[in-house]
Amino acid sequence: MLFKRLNGKCQLRRVSNRVGAPFVKTNGKCQILLLTAVVTVLGIAMAVAILEPSYADSPIVKTTTVRSSIPYVATRTDTVSNGIKVSALDYSDFPENLQWILDDRIEELDSKGGFCIAGRVTFNDGAQIYDCGDVQVNFSDKLDEPFLVYYGGWFIARRALDAKYGGSNKRVILRAFYYDAIDTYVTTNEGCITYLELEMTKTSKEELCEIKGTVFDENGNPLEGATVSLYFPSCHFPESELRMVTGPDGQYCFGGITPMRYTVKAHAPGYADCQASCRPSPDSVAVRDLALYPHRRIYLEYVYQPDGSMGFTSGDLVTKALDWKHDNTVSKGLIFSQGTITRLPNDLTLSQRKDILYFRAYYGASEYTNGCYDEGLVDFNSIRTAAEDPSKYMGYRVPSQVGHVYVVKTLKGPRYAKFIVLTDEYSFRTVNPANLKSYRFRGYDLDIDITSCSGSGKIYVRKFYNAPDGLDISYLPYYWEISGLEGLVFKADLALTYNEQDILRLNLPEESLVIYQYDDSTDTWKKVSSRRDSKRNILFAESISTWGLFAIGSD
Repeated sequence: MLFKRLNGKCQLRRVSNRVGAPFVKTNGKCQILLLTAVVTVLGIAMAVAILEPSYADSPIVKTTTVRSSIPYVATRTDTVSNGIKVSALDYSDFPENLQWILDDRIEELDSKGGFCIAGRVTFNDGAQIYDCGDVQVNFSDKLDEPFLVYYGGWFIARRALDAKYGGSNKRVILRAFYYDAIDTYVTTNEGCITYLELEMTKTSKEELCEIKGTVFDENGNPLEGATVSLYFPSCHFPESELRMVTGPDGQYCFGGITPMRYTVKAHAPGYADCQASCRPSPDSVAVRDLALYPHRRIYLEYVYQPDGSMGFTSGDLVTKALDWKHDNTVSKGLIFSQGTITRLPNDLTLSQRKDILYFRAYYGASEYTNGCYDEGLVDFNSIRTAAEDPSKYMGYRVPSQVGHVYVVKTLKGPRYAKFIVLTDEYSFRTVNPANLKSYRFRGYDLDIDITSCSGSGKIYVRKFYNAPDGLDISYLPYYWEISGLEGLVFKADLALTYNEQDILRLNLPEESLVIYQYDDSTDTWKKVSSRRDSKRNILFAESISTWGLFAIGSD
């Protein structure tokens, strides 16, 4: 056995565990390890001790070399798919330091059933494979399951897979940025490990493509310091992505890659992630520009059981671009039926597109189908049995609105959860006096058109759910806080959007709606000259020169 140090860790370099002279194939050359023929017994023991690596810091080696005594079972395959021959390997072909992982899978199969897939992939040009950063292997047939990839191209499923996903003609995909994709079909057997051996072909230079673009901020300006990731549109480990950071021009470029379907995603501190799909043709350049908007958070209060039991009442939500933090855990969703945080599958997730947050229900198997709907501005405590009406659960993606009550039919139970959106964290826009324009805060139902400004600065917007203090007329139970541009002289036109269903529920006459602004000097709300567009449900106020609190009420 030979090993070399990579990133401070010992990585085993072995091509066979069969008896014979140990060797390693590197760039087509063989390095022969020669030991002196004349050594004492003590000398041999010392040499073995020196050559045997310590696996304590290696992610692919178990501290003990004792193998499980459990007998293994395997299925051999010998099929051809997409011109790729899938030949036979078995347990004994795997390096000893990986056989203990196979032993763990065998124990799972014996105790829980199911099936497992393992094998080896190589590159036809002899390039070495170190981990899943070089090649991605997935089971992809009604289940998207990435496999662990180890030094030498050996791959093993992370766990025994449920038998319901196994059978004949099951799809396994292999993806690498510089090699032709493989989609092959295999047969799996209950309680068995199916071993595969595949080879990926280097993509010809004539077919290589390029993906490039520019990352913009919320104002359409190039964004410096954004991290752009390129990855295959399937479940994967972070190591399977290509990444780069944008410069002052906001541009990124991934060149010399194999033409296939990719996902490109941009991320920057303080901004929500933005991603786009891309499938460039051979020998082509595909352009995908990405726009990032300020990262939004909201606060919720919710009940997750019909008996009124409360779960946690506030927190930081992050799903995709956002997080919900609770009990020092971070998750991609909420399971309201358990009142806990967990990863998919879940009852509901939250995502951000531009300035808008969306609740999205997860749809499981038919017997666990769930859903979500917006009940609107209603008394939170009045929602008790709404979940019993299945006709309401029509929404797959529902926009988040401050003050609205949402109901989720949970995966388990069946139960329902109800929650109310309390407060939006602020969003902002940067004003450039040389390029004045209208700034749209879509998730806040607000547009601000800056008509004049004496300098550069930021506008901050928040939207609250509760009764505006001191407003002694009929009003919508939410208001806006606008701030920023301190020390500058400006003029702005506002456009506040109202929900038609909200005014119907509150019995407010639409023709009487006007905008009110809070006057700090007198501690009173004052009516602002307003005009109404009833077709688009918008109220306009012109020539605003001071910021503060704004609300919609009945004149």
